[in-house]
Amino acid sequence: EFNDCITLTIDLELGANLISFHALPPDLSIGSIFSNLQDDINLIITEGSGAVNLGGNWYGSLYEIMPNNGYWVIMDTNATLIIPEAVPISFEGYDIQYHLHSGNNLISYPFSISQTIEEGIPNEYLNSIWAIAGSGHAAQYVDGDWNGSLEYLDPTSGYWMVTIDSLDFQYN
Repeated sequence: EFNDCITLTIDLELGANLISFHALPPDLSIGSIFSNLQDDINLIITEGSGAVNLGGNWYGSLYEIMPNNGYWVIMDTNATLIIPEAVPISFEGYDIQYHLHSGNNLISYPFSISQTIEEGIPNEYLNSIWAIAGSGHAAQYVDGDWNGSLEYLDPTSGYWMVTIDSLDFQYN
């Protein structure tokens, strides 16, 4: 009650879930973060690395969860990921900066509240961002407007941000 820690919960469905973390505990290891899921989780993939769960042991090139990445989490069943004592990663005076390369970037959404794409993406980046895709929704920036089924950026969701140029990016 004397700090900003929260218990982060993320509802996961059978199959592939595109998620991110707006709060994380001090121990960022995948074994620690996903410990309550045990054998319900098969695989975690982020841009450029991944890990497979074999009998409670993790194998692969992904060792830690990072606040700026999005993650595909492959589940055997519906379950809720519970992370106690998670510290918000973005707060007044400190927002995550993303170093995006030209092409597809799998990134997080660092806030605990939703906002529209228009509110979340600063105008200064609109000439460099071609499209944004979430789990089952996408939007493309064409002739000054966002077009598509992705309207809101949501907490605990990950996104593919497709950029024309390399850039340093920060959400509003």
